[in-house]
Amino acid sequence: MPRIRFTQSAETDLLELWVTIAEENLTAADEVLDVIQASGGQKARPDPVRFILRMQYEK
Repeated sequence: MPRIRFTQSAETDLLELWVTIAEENLTAADEVLDVIQASGGQKARPDPVRFILRMQYEK
């Protein structure tokens, strides 16, 4: 599977996202990043794709 490369700005955003989620649930924070990174290996589309990641985690 190809490795996804993030810009510095995207890496900063991902870290901030992880920290925000980890304040409530460390496991959930790790899982969210895993899903984001795994989705990067999919075939690129010519048009921009936006998605909402919806997961329920217990605190």
